[in-house]
Parts: sequence; C-alpha cells; structure tokens
Amino acid sequence: MRTMAPGGRPEPDAAVAPARWFIALWPDAATCAALQSLQSCWSWPPRARPTCAGRLHLTLHFLGPLPESAIDPLHHVLAGVAASPWHWTLRRASVWPGGIAVVEPVQVPAAARALHVALGEVLRAQGLPLEARPWRPHVTLARRAHGAATPHSFEPVEWTARSFELVCSDRGYRRVARWALAARAGGDAPSARCCGRGSR
Repeated sequence: MRTMAPGGRPEPDAAVAPARWFIALWPDAATCAALQSLQSCWSWPPRARPTCAGRLHLTLHFLGPLPESAIDPLHHVLAGVAASPWHWTLRRASVWPGGIAVVEPVQVPAAARALHVALGEVLRAQGLPLEARPWRPHVTLARRAHGAATPHSFEPVEWTARSFELVCSDRGYRRVARWALAARAGGDAPSARCCGRGSR
C-alpha cells in the first residue's frame, strides 16, 4: 500500500526500481525456439528461474538508468552505427558464478566484435556509462541455477544476427527501436538502418 503525501498525492514508491536500458540482439522465432529447446535439455534445480521466451536475448551493451533527455540523442547516434550481419553458433553451455546458466559461442565473429566496438564508441561519445569488464556474448537461460546439470549433448543454436535493438527494462522488457544490419552495395561502409520504433 502506498503512503500519501500532504495534499493527497501518493509518495513515490521506493520499491519500484528505475527503468534500465540496454542494447541487445533479439532472436527471431526460429532462434528463440532453439533456445527454448536447449532450456528443456537442462536438469534445473527447484529454485532455478528459467528465462521466459519473451526475455531471451543477447546483450551488446548495458547502459543502466538513463535520463529521458538522453533517449532521443541515443536514437540518432545508434542509427549511424556501421554494422554488417553475421552468423554464429552457440554451442557452449555452462553455469557461471552466481548461478547464471548460459549458452555462448565458442568463437565470436569479427563482425560481432566490430558492432560491439562501434556501439561502444558512440555511447562513449555521448558520455554514457560502459561496463568495464570485457564483453563475453551469451544468452542467459536461467538464474538461480546453482547445481544445474548441463546437458551432455544438445543441438547447437544457429543464429544469424540481422539487427540490434534498444530495450528498456521497466517491469518487463520493452523493445523501443530496432536497426537492421545491412552492408551497402558498391563497397560503401555498411550501415544500420532503422526498422521501427516503439512508444516510450
């Protein structure tokens, strides 16, 4: 129950966390189905929290809370990021410290690293915070997965990355905008093309 401030206005709810933002690759339907199939191959402990289908993604950059004034400029700079599509195979399943069950690629394509670096450069130029730890691309399959048994064998997840997205985490994931990855013809530098923008 929320408390009331003088004048009958509700006090801010301290239990509600501020919205957090991140840039991610979002799986298409076939890739999402493959990730779910992999989830079913694990032996999860009772306390494990498998990631639901609508939340399966691969983070490129985590930004944390952002002021409203930063969102429109962020859209503008992300649209100018040079990037090409790529294909990779997620075949390494493990449980990381903290009980995070993941699947990750054994090899990271040069195009994936190039996109991560290009995004980092424009984010840094905007004065936005970047994580200090090295990027290790992965999809989180479950949390609280201490003691989970990784599958002895499973079909690797084949994923062609064709776009990246700006996502807001606020009582759920809201996919705000998406940019296609497409190389231009004629030898020009590849560019990211805006595919859509959700309401904020």
